[in-house]
Amino acid sequence: MIRLAVILLISLLAPKALADSANLRAEMQRLVSKGNAEYDRSNRRGITLYADSLRNLLVANEICGNDSVEFWGHWNKLVGDWYYENGNFEVESFPVSERYFMASLGLFDGASFLQGSLTASPVIHRELAQLYYRLGEYSKALEHTELALNAYQQAYELQEFDDTYNVDLYTTYLDLQAQLAMCHARTGLVEKALEEINALIDAFPKGSERYLETLRKKAKIVMLSGAGDCKVQALPLYREYLNFKQKDAIDGLAGMTRVEREDYWMRVRPFVADCYLLEEVDPGFLYDVTMFAKGLLLQLSQMSQQQAVNTLKYSWRQVQQRLRKDACAIEFVQYAMADGSQHLGALVLGKTGAPKWVYISAADSLSNRKVEGQPLAKRLQSTSGVYHTPIYADSLLASTIWNAQMVKAIGDAKRVYFAPDGMLHQLAIEYFTPEAIAEKELYRLTSTRRLLQPASTPRGAALLAGGVNYDQSAEETSSSINDAQAYDYLHKLNAKFTYLPGTQQECDSVVVARHCAQDIVLNGSDVTEEAFRSLCGQYPLVAISTHGYFAAPTAPMGTDIKPCYSDESLSQSVIALAGVNKSLNDNTFEAVNPDGLLSAKELSEIDMSGVDLAILSACQTGLGHVTADGVYGMQRGLKNAGVGAMVLSLWNVDDEATARLMSEFHKNLASGMTTHDAFVAARKEIPKITKTIRRKSYGTDRLRGDNIIHPFDEPQYTHAFILIDAIE
Repeated sequence: MIRLAVILLISLLAPKALADSANLRAEMQRLVSKGNAEYDRSNRRGITLYADSLRNLLVANEICGNDSVEFWGHWNKLVGDWYYENGNFEVESFPVSERYFMASLGLFDGASFLQGSLTASPVIHRELAQLYYRLGEYSKALEHTELALNAYQQAYELQEFDDTYNVDLYTTYLDLQAQLAMCHARTGLVEKALEEINALIDAFPKGSERYLETLRKKAKIVMLSGAGDCKVQALPLYREYLNFKQKDAIDGLAGMTRVEREDYWMRVRPFVADCYLLEEVDPGFLYDVTMFAKGLLLQLSQMSQQQAVNTLKYSWRQVQQRLRKDACAIEFVQYAMADGSQHLGALVLGKTGAPKWVYISAADSLSNRKVEGQPLAKRLQSTSGVYHTPIYADSLLASTIWNAQMVKAIGDAKRVYFAPDGMLHQLAIEYFTPEAIAEKELYRLTSTRRLLQPASTPRGAALLAGGVNYDQSAEETSSSINDAQAYDYLHKLNAKFTYLPGTQQECDSVVVARHCAQDIVLNGSDVTEEAFRSLCGQYPLVAISTHGYFAAPTAPMGTDIKPCYSDESLSQSVIALAGVNKSLNDNTFEAVNPDGLLSAKELSEIDMSGVDLAILSACQTGLGHVTADGVYGMQRGLKNAGVGAMVLSLWNVDDEATARLMSEFHKNLASGMTTHDAFVAARKEIPKITKTIRRKSYGTDRLRGDNIIHPFDEPQYTHAFILIDAIE
């Protein structure tokens, strides 16, 4: 039925023009090749570009005979590729991907002149295998991998390619062999998988990148075996891989483009996720893996500088040396088991001794936990503070995260530095703790590696912005490249940002509190991309109050057989600036131009290394739900830009409470307090705000006294903001 529908589609598309057949065929082959390359990079936008271009050529020109069948087959494959990648964000896309792959396969298999072509049917079998592997249908994945590999094996034996002739085909051939081993491991044939992966390891020069990548896959197969000593067996393999990656990164990252560095991180990410399955076997090793991974993640934009690259050598021992005698450091981690279930654990480092592993809970168990009748996950995703308040009254939830094992590992430490992960990015866990650690000082960090970096408190002038006019802006003349993906997301949502009068009030209160003549204040139509970009790196303190949209899904990790090289989450965390409504509602707008949206990705490319503190008072738009990677996306963007400490909101904030918080915070900073102490003191003022409710009089009977209330003493007001990376 699918094949018939595709053939009917072809017959209905009447040829529009004649073109030189040789040149036309060459151009279509180029588009197919480019589209395939974009699939290998997991770039949905790129796949769309080349698939649409191919379709337009097929429709506009007289394509008949073999070329018609062949290139419509390629088009179906590219569309299937797009839906496969989109499945990382919307699982409903996976069945659609399968239909397009099958349609493509039907065209190629039905054309005798194409049978045996290594660029047609075998490649589709490979991608079907990748799809079924992603869905956990490992027997189907094995079947299609064998079909693809048989064709490559035959061509290899006929000497149609080798490691010097058509290297791309040879690489695909080796990848398929590794893919076969992973499929065998997933279907329970572990011994067979180990034989196959060992043969591949022996085929590569020891110490080469291909050798180490294959070694990592062997470690995964060992872990999949589930043998009693599998973690012990896998540990030395993972150690060797980490040593290689650290040296490789230090030697090469500074010379890479940003895209190459992003690809590099995405290749490392599955290794990091796999390592956490080792759990208690060697917490010190896992701590070092975390230091390396977060060094890459939080400094990708700075990796053109050798100084930043050298920080990838940080280890737990160096962090320990920086700890005060009465302090400890905690790296929370969220990781996936072999069955795909998510779990939470933590690596706790004291002033003496090695790090300790603490298991916390299955993440799904926490997410599904009912808080006043609603699952925790649903409450966390809400942009309304009302839905968050009950979370912070749940003592059992607090004692699950800060469990007895954690309390024991923390011991007598009075100061606790912690870096959240996964769903914990959405929880202000520093504001709800069990009694055993209630009196300790908690410092939230993006990574405990922050302890190895200079501390700073903002002094001097500030850049302040608020009261943004989203409908109009001052003339934009910036030639900077816009984040087109960010624009696409919001444009498709038909987004419209309403004026926030409270942000002007907040900005004004900060101006009064600071009383600094050197401050620069942007309001209304002047809060443009160009103005913010050009000024935000020049001041030690930057504070902007505006709309935000932080709804990035969890960044896709790919699978053991299909890496994912594209991380779009930084484009799905944005703040709105002047004129954004005008560009979003213009269907002719070209997204390469400034659009009034500043994404975390764009922020990451600005030099803000001189900014000691960035305050982002951004109300969520309500266009989508808030996610962990959405919240973390803005943090990543600012850290990649070089910002020291940050203040961010977790949900929509109240105008009056926020204005008071920020006013007190800036007064405290101006008085000489450290950033951490100034923020803690400012938060304590919010519950003290009072309002007087006047009593009414009825005839000669007058009710005595007025009613004085404290309207902002609930967590929705007091817990809305978090301070990150403020160290002394």
